Amino acid sequence: MKENGTLYWYGVAGQVLQETDSAGNNAKEYIFFAGKRIARRENSSGTVCHYFDDHLGSSRVVVQGGQTTPCYEADFSPFGEEIDYVNRCSEHYKFTGKERDAESALDYFIARHYASNLGRFMSTDPKLSGVPFPEHLTQPQSWNMYAYVLNNPLKFIDPQGEDVEVVVTFKGKFTEEERRRILEAIRKYLEKLDVGKVVVRETTREDRRTRGQKGTDFFGTGILGFIFGRSRDFAVITVSDQKAPLDRHLPEEVFAGEFARFRNSTEAFATAVADAVLHEILAHQLSLGENPFAQQHDLLFEAFPYDPYVVERRGTLYDSQPISDPTKGVRPLHPRDQKAIENRLKPINRKYND
Repeated sequence: MKENGTLYWYGVAGQVLQETDSAGNNAKEYIFFAGKRIARRENSSGTVCHYFDDHLGSSRVVVQGGQTTPCYEADFSPFGEEIDYVNRCSEHYKFTGKERDAESALDYFIARHYASNLGRFMSTDPKLSGVPFPEHLTQPQSWNMYAYVLNNPLKFIDPQGEDVEVVVTFKGKFTEEERRRILEAIRKYLEKLDVGKVVVRETTREDRRTRGQKGTDFFGTGILGFIFGRSRDFAVITVSDQKAPLDRHLPEEVFAGEFARFRNSTEAFATAVADAVLHEILAHQLSLGENPFAQQHDLLFEAFPYDPYVVERRGTLYDSQPISDPTKGVRPLHPRDQKAIENRLKPINRKYND
């Protein structure tokens, strides 16, 4: 609640859907599609305004319904300073779609406030506080905990923080040791990436997500994910003990029966299954990598013999051919895919109950 009495009403994905006064009278309503703010309705006048954003989600143009010229039009400097050309209608959701306070000129990023005139946050990143320094030696831009998106604002945004979660359902006969080893192999692989905290759990284990986080994940997975926008930090996958019906795994299901020949070694079997799970989650279900469009096709040499993206990824985790020697561990990522994954997951903040 602001000093002027404005109350904010949030949806399950953390977006402001409605603003009211302190008495609960509706002032503004916001409409979102695929995670983006596309329109607002002024309750007092009934006026509808349409948003036109840039690739970072900054509000560049606002047009009133029935009009053909903007009532608000602005550019933003790389770090968010506003250059307004037309400002006939009030607009406070500006740089990357975050609300800009009229008094302080600070942008509200949920976890902390950002000063666009300085290009810095006003407090340290709560997700990096207490993190051992060597973890970030490979990324010097992360050493300054007040910095905004690794000082690369033309490419990245900072929604809130960082985290990724994978939930695995085992279907069929698996020993307790096999389940434990599979989950452990998935977790260790993800923890080697610079993506923040990693949660890998079995469906039957305690779910510590907040109610709002559960709602966000619900709308970001399965069929709803195609409608409201795919989740990039939450994956649910089934591991079955059966053979693949079409000799291949699916983005939401891995068929461990394909690796029965490795089952005399729990470690090798767990590695093979984890490799398949990570391939389906990263390359297909979450579509994380340098070229998500190419990843949706099978990386089969016969189908794409001359595609540089495919050829370069032979033997990596994004090769759709199954792992041949799990004793060597889960296959590595291509460096550019790994960089793309880390850049995409690092700014994400998932919420859990203490």
